[in-house]
Order: sequence, then structure tokens, then C-alpha cells
Amino acid sequence: MPLPEKEGIKTSDQEFDRHFGVIAVQQKIKPQKLAQQLKDNGTLSQVQEEIMNAKVIDLLEEKAKVTEIDPKPEGVHNHSHELGHDH
Repeated sequence: MPLPEKEGIKTSDQEFDRHFGVIAVQQKIKPQKLAQQLKDNGTLSQVQEEIMNAKVIDLLEEKAKVTEIDPKPEGVHNHSHELGHDH
């Protein structure tokens, strides 16, 4: 099961409209014209996917647990040089 479905993540019409508005402003065209262009060239679903991906990333960042560790001192490493590895 994909993560968005598992977590109940969906895109709303408001989010879609807001995202459209931002793109339209960036491209200096009306949102309606942008929507028509995306429908015509078949990339409308990509916009929905972008919104969904952003929401998934937000969720992952929200639920992520960060563990800080001290870096190893210079020159200390955990592998052998038996196979000819050299540095």
C-alpha cells in the first residue's frame, strides 16, 4: 500500500487551486489558462503528484527521529585494508 494511501493523505481542491495560483503567478498567466494548458498536454496529474509528494515529505519530516552522533576523529575508520583499499 502506498504511503499516502496508508496515511490517508489526500489533496484537496483548495490545495490544488493554491498550487495552481502559485504556478500561474510564476508563469505570469491566468490560473484558468494554466489549467487548460496542463489538461491539453496531459501534465495535470503531475501537479497533483507534486502536491502529494510535498505532503508526504512534510509527514516524513514531522515523524522523523533525528539522532545526533559524534563524528569519528580524523584517520579513524572501521574497515581493513586487506583487499588493497588504500587512502
